[in-house]
Amino acid sequence: MNIYNIYYVMLAAWFIFFPKISQNNVKDWQLIKEKGEIKVWYRVKSDGHREYKAEMVTKVSVKEIVDLIQNDELGTKWINRAVAFKTIDQEADSSWYTYTEIEIPWPFDNKDLVSYNRVFYQSPDSAFIKMDAVPNHIPEEKNKARIVHMDASWAAKSLDEQSSVLTYTVASHAYGLPPWIAQPIVAHGLYTTLHDMDKVLQE
Repeated sequence: MNIYNIYYVMLAAWFIFFPKISQNNVKDWQLIKEKGEIKVWYRVKSDGHREYKAEMVTKVSVKEIVDLIQNDELGTKWINRAVAFKTIDQEADSSWYTYTEIEIPWPFDNKDLVSYNRVFYQSPDSAFIKMDAVPNHIPEEKNKARIVHMDASWAAKSLDEQSSVLTYTVASHAYGLPPWIAQPIVAHGLYTTLHDMDKVLQE
């Protein structure tokens, strides 16, 4: 079991045995990882939930980024620890539901997420994708822990004809998790997701 698997086991144990610790003030963004073109930040919101932000510059267009996020055949190639990723309902070109299964080390069950996704174009050079957990959209599956709360977004904006900046923000309900456990897990996961995403985009 590598170090990140150990972190995941400790994370799950913390969820089971410790209650929420409240926070009163929104903290400023704090940089917790930087490598190459990718940066990851962390802050605590006023409700005590943790929020993370990851950003990178990539040499592709905004449309190519949106197309990849909507492509369910490639999701497992770049979403960290995803072993399944598929579109389950397509309302329109701009709104759809996806199912994602995330691998969690033994002895804990894998997690799965059903999300409702909407894409908005402020201009041809700027797109925003909102993602919200909708846990009751489909029945829960046996031996999988359904993610109930998730508030995330992708924001892509052209820098020039050959590059774009991409920002991913996600709010997590990881109550009372010590930074020495939370930060390595999340920073590694977000960095790996963006790193692998960029690799797929370049291919």
